[in-house]
Amino acid sequence: MFRLYQNLKTLRSVCAILATILCKPVSAAVVINFDDRPGLTGVASVQGQPVPPAYVVHDEYLPLGVRFDSAGGGVALVRALNAVSPTNVALATEPGPVMSFNEPVKATFYLSNGAPAVVDMVALTLTSTSGNSRFKAFDRNGAMLGSVMAGAGSTLQLAYSNQIHSVELEQGSFSFDDFTFSGLAAAFPGATLDIHPSGSNVVLNWTQGTLQEADTPDGTYTNVTGAISPYYVTPSAGRKFYRLQIQ
Repeated sequence: MFRLYQNLKTLRSVCAILATILCKPVSAAVVINFDDRPGLTGVASVQGQPVPPAYVVHDEYLPLGVRFDSAGGGVALVRALNAVSPTNVALATEPGPVMSFNEPVKATFYLSNGAPAVVDMVALTLTSTSGNSRFKAFDRNGAMLGSVMAGAGSTLQLAYSNQIHSVELEQGSFSFDDFTFSGLAAAFPGATLDIHPSGSNVVLNWTQGTLQEADTPDGTYTNVTGAISPYYVTPSAGRKFYRLQIQ
């Protein structure tokens, strides 16, 4: 007896399917200029400047698909005369939180339901007082896809179709504006496992992932050694349940 079984986790998707599952991407172009939130005023943007928590942004933009991280818990929003699109810019923080020109800023992409996401393109613009900064893109497994480096007033852009799960801005002292991304979609796309009879056997075909089997639907699944698609099984008195592990 063969059945469909599906189990999804936060950073790992495990699917077992008898028919096609379509994880439809949510395509959108998003520009975050940070001006929809209050920016810190009346202070100098210098290393170690305290930042009240009300001006630190972490997961406030998750409804749009992105979370910002820095060592102080998020990025600081500051009103600045040289904002690319007035009035706020964003910069790194250190524990305190305080402003930082040493720590990197990381942005990670998620769907509205909290599932990991990928995008096609990410860009941001450095302010006119920023130093040379490196902008790096990473895939869903944490492997670096590539990087670009530029200085004051530059727009840094990285494009890797359906691959970018996170980006990191590091090195030179910087503040940035107009954080832009497009092509938000599920990081773990749909996979298909097709099971059908073939003479006295049963044949399994799948599009991606590792075939696993267990004796019960909620049992312990193990990899089927040497299994490649198509995979032929001779039915027996015992039952087997199959699923795909997507990493």
